[in-house]
Amino acid sequence: NSTEEKIKDAKSVVLDVLIYCSKQQMENLKKRIVPLDISGKIFKNFSTNDKFLIITIIQLYKLLLQCKDAEVVSHLAKPLDVIIDYFLKNCKNKTNLLHSSLLEVFVLIMKEEVLPLLNYIVKVWVLLKINVVGGES
Repeated sequence: NSTEEKIKDAKSVVLDVLIYCSKQQMENLKKRIVPLDISGKIFKNFSTNDKFLIITIIQLYKLLLQCKDAEVVSHLAKPLDVIIDYFLKNCKNKTNLLHSSLLEVFVLIMKEEVLPLLNYIVKVWVLLKINVVGGES
């Protein structure tokens, strides 16, 4: 194993442990996720080519969505940009597990009626970015 692969494996293990601990201690996570900018730091790894690391990051994001805390949800808008951008760039290369995992984020946002994120998607992505890129105004 190269050093890069070992680092990817270590990141994946850390994320798996974080997800497990988050499920067990959601209240403590709510108190720490925003002040420590955990989601922002984790989403810096989204540019990796390791699909399973990205899927693990998405699992953590979905877990944070389910906590339904207003402060945590407001903190999840910036990482949502990364998810949408990644989805749009890679929608032609449908890796079934990765593609499904990305789509599950949007389904969860609609199912759980996370209105701040739904509003954010419409305002930022549908009205501004997609229409500008598509040539429509």
